[in-house]
Amino acid sequence: MSESNIFTIDCKDVYLREYTLDDLDQFHLLTWQPEIYEYLPGWNVSKEQRKQWLMEYEIPGNKQFLNAVSKGEGIDELRLRMGIILKGSGDLIGWCCTGIKEELPAPNREIMFAISKE
Repeated sequence: MSESNIFTIDCKDVYLREYTLDDLDQFHLLTWQPEIYEYLPGWNVSKEQRKQWLMEYEIPGNKQFLNAVSKGEGIDELRLRMGIILKGSGDLIGWCCTGIKEELPAPNREIMFAISKE
């Protein structure tokens, strides 16, 4: 997929963009930071498991979300997961996501994020 087909939101010092497989190494390192897995237990999995999740769930799920939005359809249970990319270096320094959370009354969506300590 070309970079022009990647959904991106330009911000001042960072940009948000949907995940790509190229994010695997940096994403994997982020999930092993104690400050992150303390609050997100189960996210510090092997790199092989992270790759499987990216390829089978997160990247296709983003495409489904964005496709539904582009067609004016409901997003229902779909999630959008985006990397937070530092403009100066191009490094993935975190992520942000939105999705339905059972603890919130419908149709409220959770918005969560994680940023590297570094």
